[in-house]
Amino acid sequence: MQQHKEEDFEKFSYHGENQLDVSESQKLRCFDKDSKILDQISNKIGYDDQIVLTIVLVFFLISIEGLHMTFFSTLILPIQQIFLLKDHYLELLSGILFAGVGIGSALSGYMTSKYGRKFVINFFVLTIFFSNLILAFTINFFLFSLFRFIIGLSMGLIIPTSINLLTEKLPLKYRSIFLNFVWIGFNFGNLFLLVLVYYIMPNYEISGFKRLLLTSSFLSLFVFILCIIFLEDSYRNLILKGNQNKAFDLIEKKLKITLTYIEKNRIYREIAEGANKVEGESIITEISTKKFKKLTILLIFIWFINSVISYGPMVIYTLTIKDLKLNNIKLSNYQVLINQIYFCILNSPSNVIGGFVSEIPFLGRNKSTLLSSILGFIFMLLAIINPVNFTFYLAISQAFVGIAFNINGAYSSEVYPTKIRDHIVGILFAFTRLGGFTSQFLYLDLYSLGIFIPYFITLLFMFVNILLIWTLPYETFGKPLDDEF
Repeated sequence: MQQHKEEDFEKFSYHGENQLDVSESQKLRCFDKDSKILDQISNKIGYDDQIVLTIVLVFFLISIEGLHMTFFSTLILPIQQIFLLKDHYLELLSGILFAGVGIGSALSGYMTSKYGRKFVINFFVLTIFFSNLILAFTINFFLFSLFRFIIGLSMGLIIPTSINLLTEKLPLKYRSIFLNFVWIGFNFGNLFLLVLVYYIMPNYEISGFKRLLLTSSFLSLFVFILCIIFLEDSYRNLILKGNQNKAFDLIEKKLKITLTYIEKNRIYREIAEGANKVEGESIITEISTKKFKKLTILLIFIWFINSVISYGPMVIYTLTIKDLKLNNIKLSNYQVLINQIYFCILNSPSNVIGGFVSEIPFLGRNKSTLLSSILGFIFMLLAIINPVNFTFYLAISQAFVGIAFNINGAYSSEVYPTKIRDHIVGILFAFTRLGGFTSQFLYLDLYSLGIFIPYFITLLFMFVNILLIWTLPYETFGKPLDDEF
């Protein structure tokens, strides 16, 4: 990692503004000395059109993940018919996407450091589009698995990067609300896929599979066009990566002011020092320091378990409602699809609710995560006890799990400094994808032992997660980014 020295700032040229006389410099200075200038800039800008566009972009980027992450669980019935797969091959086809996402997430910090966030996001969204198109023209199991892996790898690079970018752009006020809101994009992507299935193959007719893949690919093309036009990195990351002039030009254009040399120097020092001052020779040594070690270990396990209890029940949900034979009536494929749409719609508002709850001062990020996890546990238990209302209770349980997952995700982006945010959040995403990959094998195997066996195991995972969340050492509510906890 590049180390920033105090004299580095003097090497940059700022179009001669340091030649301003004292009176003009004082007149242009518009920031107080009690808080960091970038935080003041974010508050002054507020939720302007550029911030709103960034929120929309991240929403749609996550919708791509929602489509592809739920693709297998949504279409497990026709996939079984098309590929005529044995259970272990079925698990592999499902899990290969998570493996790709995990590897991509682990590499995201390195890739953004080397090529920049904007390039990484744009390039790999386009990669997803072409890979999705290719899937429509192959029924070869190994080729299908390969391009599912490539899609996963691309998503692993995109999602942590876009979440960190949004975190750094959002003002402190209501930050968690919008960091949670964008995850509705996941449900949107799932619902987009379900609506396509409803119109193209409502009874899971395998004849419509190719058309479905072709049509669904245009979501990523649409998002790519939006990113090319509107995507811009945060001031904070631009400055930390050595693009000071660009960051300052953007700030001046946005605020319609001229920053003095002293102000630019102060902004640079606030970013390059403090929480972002390099303490180790590598990312590993950075996160192994006393203030991050316990936090990181806890978050790794929390993210892993969150993924298991989110994606595990999802992969067996279609099989469960088909096998429950509620009221002694075995559901048709069409009725199974309608249940999936109902489940998705019921689950969607949870992210908005979670964002608002996490902004309540006496709850903050950690207590709201804890409360959501406990409620998720209760409704999962009710789903097992009262299977007549299985879909309703499971949807509510997964909604609370989603709230906890996303609030903790916002917390994880906030608690680490900018210098290692891309790296460590990428690592956390890698572990959560490892959890998703593991869940595909685990839950399909557990389901073969009995309909409710996987859901009892889910309760056990939930209980462990509640204990882990309880021990988190820091609270980020009301704290600016790069704060010294």
